[in-house]
Amino acid sequence: MTGDEQLSFTEFVELMLARIVEADRQEPGAYVDMIPLADELRQDIPIDWVFDAREALELRGLVDPMKVIGRIAPAKLTGEGRLYVEQGGDTGVIDEYRQHPSNFVIVSGTGHQVAVGVQGDVSQSSGDAGVPEEVWELLDAIEEKLRADTSLDQRAREDALSDVTMARAQLERPEPNKRAALALIDPLAKVAAIGEFVARLGGLLS
Repeated sequence: MTGDEQLSFTEFVELMLARIVEADRQEPGAYVDMIPLADELRQDIPIDWVFDAREALELRGLVDPMKVIGRIAPAKLTGEGRLYVEQGGDTGVIDEYRQHPSNFVIVSGTGHQVAVGVQGDVSQSSGDAGVPEEVWELLDAIEEKLRADTSLDQRAREDALSDVTMARAQLERPEPNKRAALALIDPLAKVAAIGEFVARLGGLLS
């Protein structure tokens, strides 16, 4: 494929799955935000394609999505997804991507990298890469307030804490994705106990 050729949606779906496999090799079992993966492609991809692709992959059992609020599309590779990529897919785009990755992605630095999320305890954070130390302090405060907020039911609390964890993951990347972190955090402003912290965080990340 040359730079002038356009990906079909089917090819895009397979290409995204191949990149998720790469991310899984870097950090096995991690959720991957598919939006930055699409942003790194040479072809401009409509944002709706990303969500449609994740849904298509989920329906075929190739990824396990994490349902979160905001414009972010985390998904985790399944065994079926790994097998599908190892077998080369159906369109040929996976093999072509393996042979000529620079035809598909904008390569920076040494090799092409993919954006992976982080699972588990991510409370230990560094303040480098342009993320102010106050951001980490605010995230800690938001988590503490959410855990103590008796007005939230268990499901709402877990969903909110999951969004904060994913936001941390976006900010801990070598090149922090502040847009994705904001998309996760902004909807939490409706929780009265943390509204002020969310507003301050938004000011620091915007």
